[in-house]
Parts: sequence; C-alpha cells; structure tokens
Amino acid sequence: GILDYIPVANGINKFLGIAAGLLKGALYVGLIAYIISYVIETTGDSILKINIEIIDKTMIFKYFFDFVNR
Repeated sequence: GILDYIPVANGINKFLGIAAGLLKGALYVGLIAYIISYVIETTGDSILKINIEIIDKTMIFKYFFDFVNR
C-alpha cells in the first residue's frame, strides 16, 4: 500500500514482521515442548526416541523443554 513508499514506515513494518515471526515460532516450539513433556510424563520416560536424555543433547530445544517443566 501507500506505507511501502515511506522509508520509515517500511522499516517499522519489516521489524514488526520479524518480531511477529519470532514470537509465532517461539509459541510453536513451546507448544511442541509442552506436548512432548506430557508424553514423557505419561509414559514414564520409557520411549526410546522421545526421552529426557535425547532432549538434553539438543542445543536449543532443551531450554524450551526446561521452561515448560518448571
């Protein structure tokens, strides 16, 4: 629209788009961490492919998982 031709508004629009995308991604990963936490708790950490040992080996997902399990 008309805001695409105003340099400041275009920059703000891009920044807000990036912020919204990061928030959306964090919410998705948080939801997945919550579901996996529920599965691990329900099964008693007995699934070979989804267990706490495997999650501790990840670089970023373990922080989401620990946040969900507080």
